[in-house]
Amino acid sequence: MLDILTGLFNITRFFSSSHSHTIALSKEEKMSSEIRPILFMLMSTLSLSFNGLAAKYLANSVSIQWLSFIRFLLPAIMVFGILSISKINLPTKEMWKPLVTRGISIATCQICFLVALEKLTLVESVVLFATGPLFIPVFEKLFFGVSING
Repeated sequence: MLDILTGLFNITRFFSSSHSHTIALSKEEKMSSEIRPILFMLMSTLSLSFNGLAAKYLANSVSIQWLSFIRFLLPAIMVFGILSISKINLPTKEMWKPLVTRGISIATCQICFLVALEKLTLVESVVLFATGPLFIPVFEKLFFGVSING
């Protein structure tokens, strides 16, 4: 288990390396550092696809309550392990409110997704899930005052 967590931590460090050093890098090294975020997002999307597939399979045989509990418990254990290995400091006091709000939002999102999987196909659920970017400009306008350009 420790080897898995160490590997995940090393992968995370690899993909989240700072871009402040790109000025001194060669052309090939710059391209390599520019492709890392793209690979990271592709890994994220692939992971979400497997998550949705597993959730649809399990939604027919496990209650939503248990599925939600396991969905949050296992990643929490993994992240706790990575944080304990990497010795990352706790967030500042003023950051706790946005972090808790984000956590509640993610939990609500996942629970709603799992409930939808009971009635909809996986494709229908994922397509509806992918409408999230339609709401981002509205939220940016409401919370950050960003103008919506069309």
